[in-house]
Amino acid sequence: EKIDDDDDEVKPEEEIKRLVPPEYHGFWKVFSKHKLERFPEAKPWDHAIDLKDTFKPRKGHM
Repeated sequence: EKIDDDDDEVKPEEEIKRLVPPEYHGFWKVFSKHKLERFPEAKPWDHAIDLKDTFKPRKGHM
C-alpha cells in the first residue's frame, strides 16, 4: 500500500495503525524511530565470538 505524502496532518501513530494489521497494533512501539536509533543496553553475557584463523564455514544440517 502506498503512503500518501500529501496528508501532513496524520500523526505517525495513526499512520502505523492504518498500515499495520490490527493484531499487531500492540507491538507498534517496538518499531518507533526512537527504538530504532538506539542500541540495547549492554549485558554481562554480551561478548564477541572469536573464530580461529583456520575456520572455514560449511554447509550442512543443523
